[in-house]
Amino acid sequence: MADSGSSYNGSESIELASVLRLDKELCSAPSVWLLVEVKPYGQPLYISVLRVEHVLVLGRDPSCGLVLEGSLVSRRHALLRENESGMEIEDISKHGTLVDGQPLQGERVQAGNEAMLVVGGNRVRLRRLG
Repeated sequence: MADSGSSYNGSESIELASVLRLDKELCSAPSVWLLVEVKPYGQPLYISVLRVEHVLVLGRDPSCGLVLEGSLVSRRHALLRENESGMEIEDISKHGTLVDGQPLQGERVQAGNEAMLVVGGNRVRLRRLG
């Protein structure tokens, strides 16, 4: 797992406080808020905050909760489920997903409150906020 303060390109770290401020009520159960950092290969880093009520779908399809681009990204590539232990990630693609550097194809893994994924040509860092 990557150090929570490091950035992808070796430049200065991105501090959570400088990116966003969330009202504590917004971060309370039953919703979970995720800080999502995506770096498509060869493209600039972009950062978003997503609300996850039960399951977050990652993929190329515009209906996914986190839409990613690339020829190796399936329409519905992976599922992220929140639970009391953090996040469970399930690969549902034909291409596979890396979770914290480990290949995951057609399987599930418990990832705690932070995970680094490689989905197609995208590096996706997820951090649970609530």
